[in-house]
Amino acid sequence: MNTKIRLKHLWILANVVFLALGLSLFAFVWGTISLEDQQGLITILYPYRVELISAPIILLGFFFFGSKWLLNSFWIPLKQVTEEAELMLSGNFSYRIDPNKSPVFQPLITLLNREAENLEILSNQVEQQIINAKTEVEKERNILARLIDELREGVIVCNKNGLILLYNTTVNTILNDSQKGTPNDQKTCIGLGRSISTIISHALFEHHIEELLNRQKAGNSSLIQHFVMWIGSQLIRVEILGFLSETEVFGGFIVVFKRLSRKADIPYFEQFEKQQTIKIRTSLASVRTSIETILSYPSLEESKKAQLLSIINDQSVQLTEFINQNRSRTFQDLRQLSQQSQTMWSLQETHVRAWLSSMIQNEGSLLEISVDLELDEEDCSVLMSQYLISQSLLFLINQLKREFSLDRFLCRFQQSEQLVTIDLIWSGPVLSEELFAQWLIQPVHQEMTIFTVSEVLHRHNAELWLDADEQWDEKKQTLRFLIHKVDDRDPDYSPGDTIALGNPPIIYDFGLMNQGVKGLEHGDVKLTELSYTVFDMETTGLDPGGGDEIISIGAIRIVNGRVLEKETFEQLVNPHRSIPVSSIVIHGIQPENLKDKPSIHKILPQFFKFAEGTILVAHNAAFDMRFLQLKEDITQVYFKNPVLDTLLLSEVVHPYQDLHCLEEIAKRFHLKVEKRHSALADAFLTANIFLKLIPLLNRQGIHTLKEAQFAEKETYFSKLKY
Repeated sequence: MNTKIRLKHLWILANVVFLALGLSLFAFVWGTISLEDQQGLITILYPYRVELISAPIILLGFFFFGSKWLLNSFWIPLKQVTEEAELMLSGNFSYRIDPNKSPVFQPLITLLNREAENLEILSNQVEQQIINAKTEVEKERNILARLIDELREGVIVCNKNGLILLYNTTVNTILNDSQKGTPNDQKTCIGLGRSISTIISHALFEHHIEELLNRQKAGNSSLIQHFVMWIGSQLIRVEILGFLSETEVFGGFIVVFKRLSRKADIPYFEQFEKQQTIKIRTSLASVRTSIETILSYPSLEESKKAQLLSIINDQSVQLTEFINQNRSRTFQDLRQLSQQSQTMWSLQETHVRAWLSSMIQNEGSLLEISVDLELDEEDCSVLMSQYLISQSLLFLINQLKREFSLDRFLCRFQQSEQLVTIDLIWSGPVLSEELFAQWLIQPVHQEMTIFTVSEVLHRHNAELWLDADEQWDEKKQTLRFLIHKVDDRDPDYSPGDTIALGNPPIIYDFGLMNQGVKGLEHGDVKLTELSYTVFDMETTGLDPGGGDEIISIGAIRIVNGRVLEKETFEQLVNPHRSIPVSSIVIHGIQPENLKDKPSIHKILPQFFKFAEGTILVAHNAAFDMRFLQLKEDITQVYFKNPVLDTLLLSEVVHPYQDLHCLEEIAKRFHLKVEKRHSALADAFLTANIFLKLIPLLNRQGIHTLKEAQFAEKETYFSKLKY
């Protein structure tokens, strides 16, 4: 219940108690007197009856109105002045207390306002000095930002925990263009403080980060990993570059995204091979045709036969010259083209024994299978993408497990002079060639990459087939994987470029550098360390359960105590119903503006993605959340985010203020109100109000999410239902 209402109820109760005590005391004294004495008193006091009745009424009135005056003119104004003085001292030095609030405290109010003016002057001077000190740094940072923003590649900088610190507009374009044509045309949500795992799957990212960490521990100066992945309908090349802090430990990562066209997706050596094949086949076709003609017609005229023999000779000479001329270029081009293909697919030198043991040990337990290892005594190296090959083999093992309920395999590693052979052997049901062929063209893992096993094998120039193992006492079935050893390469070849980074880059929010991912399930996290999505909605009316619909959603993010003005969500929604004139007068949204807009079942999944992993904040949040709850069945979107309400929090920090609407709160915090009843503008205003409330909550001992939610439940407005 509102504190002022509680005080008024207490005042009424005090008057009732005072009257009851007076009547009870009179009744008690009167009851102790005998009947004869009562009659005598009445006779004596009757002539003074008016005075006797007036005296208690005057006394009661004095108590009644005196206590009311003390309450309205002293106690409540004192509390209000105290709240507003605290508001000024908390940093809002431009706020002034109304001198007419209470004549009793007018001298005190005048003094407080004068001190606030002095504090404002000092604050402005200090702020100007800070601005001047930051100017040069800001110039350098903005130059870097503009340079990064002009890059054709998408760039994301994240800290060692994978939280995004900086990104350019190009990465937004690349990722969102890739999503076009996908279900709901879902957009990728990039933002400061979000995890990179919203773009790259956690398993894939962790795999490459682990590789970088292992290299750094081994003293390798090459801190770069690259791979390709599907995002929507686009093939994207991704580079992860680690950078070191001043203490030579990992400070974070730069992630670079680049589109690969379908043409670029075709391995370069395939294009070269196609050109060579066309020339050779053309020459051989002419030779073969001439020979077949001579053999088919023994009685062919000598002149015709000589002509055909001349064609055979000419084509043979041309073919020989073509091969000799292109022989040196062939090996050089193939090496160069192979390097380009290997770089694009992140093929790295891998020690087979160590890789195979690690993969089986780490992943076998997750798949709940038992794998016996039979390893060659000597190790060797192959050129491959550990992640893609591992995921392909694990995919096949998992398919066998699910299809035939297998839980035990033998994995045997052998090598010859040129090849590495890895056999996966099991006993039991026979895997048909048809089913095996189907597995080869299935995506390895939808969440991580949509490359098929066949594509992965093709890019590695590797082979995989079904075989029977006759070395065992009983016939067992085998999946045999073959790949070429590194020794077959040119010894001077080095896969990919190596990039060693020096100083760490300048980033936009230094406060995020050492932050980790904050789980929303932990209510003990400080309010200042959480990320928020502040939102507002415009509707056709005020009755969510009576058929009113959402027609506009606006939202903005708060990360590390800053409102991110460039990370917003704004969307008009077609309500598929009429809009009352009374509502149009408030928000100004005309029905014709909504005719071609998407329905709520398409918008809410996008808003859910935007708000994922954050605390929801709204003004009178119960009203907005009720609309979202009523749409859960048709959208299958369930907002489980914790919610904070600026209406309730305002009542927590200012219980003696009369009004808690957005305009009044903004006025108290000296915030400018623009485009009122526009969803995004109201969300922006609410976000700034929320940031002003946090230090006031801290002054009252409310520091964490759990404490703020508990304080909200104790307020009067929290009892309202929609």
